[in-house]
Amino acid sequence: HLSRTVSRYIRNKDRKEVLNDLKLVYNSSNEEKARENLQSFLDKHTKKYPKLTGIFERSEESLYSYYKFPEKEHIYNKYY
Repeated sequence: HLSRTVSRYIRNKDRKEVLNDLKLVYNSSNEEKARENLQSFLDKHTKKYPKLTGIFERSEESLYSYYKFPEKEHIYNKYY
């Protein structure tokens, strides 16, 4: 659902690039890598879209809860 929330704050011409960069966060192999990718994402896009920071600050707890499950469950949830 965060992708939809983010897309509301992004111009149409930038939406594809921003959402593709956001996928790097969701497709990360572990929580540490996801945090690094999120920071890179925010560093790249918050200058133009400052509201992005607030979106992820409010949802940070739920964003990383996905990685508390075994990796087998990650595969099932991503592709099915």
